[in-house]
Amino acid sequence: MDIKQYLAIFIGGGLGSLVRFGIGKYLTTITNINFPIATLLTNIVACFILGIILGISKPPLNLITQLFWGIGFCGGFSTFSTFSNEILQKINNNQLVIAFAYICLSLFFGILSVILGNVLAKNYF
Repeated sequence: MDIKQYLAIFIGGGLGSLVRFGIGKYLTTITNINFPIATLLTNIVACFILGIILGISKPPLNLITQLFWGIGFCGGFSTFSTFSNEILQKINNNQLVIAFAYICLSLFFGILSVILGNVLAKNYF
């Protein structure tokens, strides 16, 4: 890999992390629910963006764009570690129904979002 590829991943990851942080801060100021909605939404959006990136084939995206959005932005924007920690917190607080719902919603809507993004990209890009 050349320096442009590393920079694309680095800049995309930084931007994705900043956007996730901003969304998390914003949602915690406007909601007061006992559910990790910010992480759920950012992970679903990241899955949708990744589905689009993977589905664009006419013309194929150049490698730098793929690395920036797919590995960089989506990697920085989504967060499996926070998702896992939030589940552990719910389990430790005996909020098993919320933990189970969070897992199910995350998996269902994450996979659905990748599929929808992919189908959208293949049909419209």
